[in-house]
Amino acid sequence: GLSEGTFGIATNMTFVNKEALARLMGVPPQAASYVLVQPAPSADLQALTGELRAAVPEANLLTQADFATSDKEMIRQMGVDVIRAMTLVAYAVGLLVIGLTIYTATLERAREYGVLKANRRGPPAVVERGLCPGLLRRGAGLSAGGGAGLWNGGSGEPSLPGDAGRHPAGPAFT
Repeated sequence: GLSEGTFGIATNMTFVNKEALARLMGVPPQAASYVLVQPAPSADLQALTGELRAAVPEANLLTQADFATSDKEMIRQMGVDVIRAMTLVAYAVGLLVIGLTIYTATLERAREYGVLKANRRGPPAVVERGLCPGLLRRGAGLSAGGGAGLWNGGSGEPSLPGDAGRHPAGPAFT
């Protein structure tokens, strides 16, 4: 049908009879938020745009591609800031967990470090015992994070449904 594939993250589109909706909402029949105009294939779009601008000067006239771009930009603006904030919080929590894990592992081996120091193996052995596991864990974490990023598309941007640039409603003027 006409409304198939029109669901969006931030908005839903529903097609209804304009006069019936105006009566139901108690607004004048000429009031509108969006009006879909589907011109004949042979129509002169420039002339049609001029006629629409003359009839409704305060209207934003958008082509199908512009309408889709506008809708996607609105969705990005509504969701990306929240996702970025959540990512920063998750990053901070991850750093704290990693720090506590390394600190705990170091405390568990404090007795071994004391034995090394008593046997005059000195600071290089202590650093080797503490630093090597930390660097190995860091490398494993970076590799896993990089692999997950590449597996997720690698763009650094959240993907949105319908990013291919097509809009199911056809040419639209609002």
